[in-house]
Amino acid sequence: MNNVGGGSRPTQAELEAAARWHIRLSRVGSDGVVKERFRDWILASPANLRAFEQVDRTTHVLDTEAARSVMAHFADHGCDAPPHPASRDRWLSNIHRMAASFALLLFSILTVTLLRQPESTTSDVVNTPTGIRKNITLADGSIIALDQSSELEIAYSQHQRTIRLVEGQARFTVAHDARRPFVVMANNQSVVALGTIFNVERLDGATRVFLKSGRVAVSTRPKNDTGPAADALPGAITLLPGNQVEVQTGGKVNLRRHVDEQEVFAWEEGYILLNDVPLEDAVRRLNRYKFAPIVIDDASARDLHLSGMFRTNGVTGFTEAIARLLPVHVEEIDGRHIISCRNRCRRAPGAIR
Repeated sequence: MNNVGGGSRPTQAELEAAARWHIRLSRVGSDGVVKERFRDWILASPANLRAFEQVDRTTHVLDTEAARSVMAHFADHGCDAPPHPASRDRWLSNIHRMAASFALLLFSILTVTLLRQPESTTSDVVNTPTGIRKNITLADGSIIALDQSSELEIAYSQHQRTIRLVEGQARFTVAHDARRPFVVMANNQSVVALGTIFNVERLDGATRVFLKSGRVAVSTRPKNDTGPAADALPGAITLLPGNQVEVQTGGKVNLRRHVDEQEVFAWEEGYILLNDVPLEDAVRRLNRYKFAPIVIDDASARDLHLSGMFRTNGVTGFTEAIARLLPVHVEEIDGRHIISCRNRCRRAPGAIR
C-alpha cells in the first residue's frame, strides 16, 4: 500500500515563534543556555523544525538588503562613536534602542514575507499497468483504490485536496476535513466531497460517478475556476447514496438511481458486471483495459443489450460469450476483434451468468 502526501504548511504562530528564535540566536551568539532551550523547542515538534527552516531560508533573502538599510540608517543619524568617554554611554544607549527597533522591524518583515509566500503543495503521480490494481493511503488518511490501466495526479495543499483522474477509474474513501474539500477532476467535470465513499470512472470523454455513502456534488459543465465550493460548480448535481451520474462529452447527463454497488465495484475483484447494457457500452469498458481492441463493425449491433459478469484480464472470454449468446460473429483480424451481425441484428437482451 502506497503512502502519498506531506506535512502541512507552518501556521502563523509557528512562524512567529521561529522568527523570535532566529533573532534571539543571532543576538546571543554562543550563549549555551539559549542554545539548549532552542534545541528543546526544535525537538518538541516536527512543525517547529519546518517553521525554523522556512524562516532561515527567508532571512538569507532579507539579510543583504536589511544590513544595507541599518548601515544607511546609522550613517543618516550620525551614529559614529563619539570621541569623548562622557558621551559614549549616551551613544551606546541610542545604538541599543535603534538595534531593538530594527530587530522588531525585521521580525515584522520576516513574518509578513513568510505568510505571503505561495502556499506549498505536495504532489505525486500514480499509475497502474494492465493487470495491476493498487491501494493508496494519502497523508490525511483518505484511501484510493486505483483500477488497472489507470493514472491519477495528487495535489495536496493547506486549503484543498485535489485529485485529477487522467485515465481509468478509482474508488475514493475520503477522510473528513471540512477545512479542505476533496476535489476529483476528470475530463471537464469536478466532484467535490467531504467525508464520503464514491467511485469515478473516466471513459473516453465521459465521466461516470457513483456515490456509495456521504454527499458529493458533480459538475455537469466545464469549470473555469478550480475553487472548492460545491455551489460554484457549473450545473452541479448533488448525488444521494446509490445514485450514479454520467456526464458525456457533449454535456448530456444520464442519472441512474438505486444502482447496485456490486455492479460498480466489481472491478476491485477483477470483473466487469453488466446489467442489461448496450453492447457498445460493454465494449467501451472492456477496451479501457488495453488488451487487443474490440471493434463493432456493424452499427446495428451496438444497441444489442447484454447482462453478465466478465473477467478484466483479457477479452477472449467476453468475445466467445457474446458470439454464443448474441446474433453476432467475432473475427480476429490484425490483432483486433471485429464484431459483426451474423444475419440481421435485432434487439434481444442477452444474459450471461
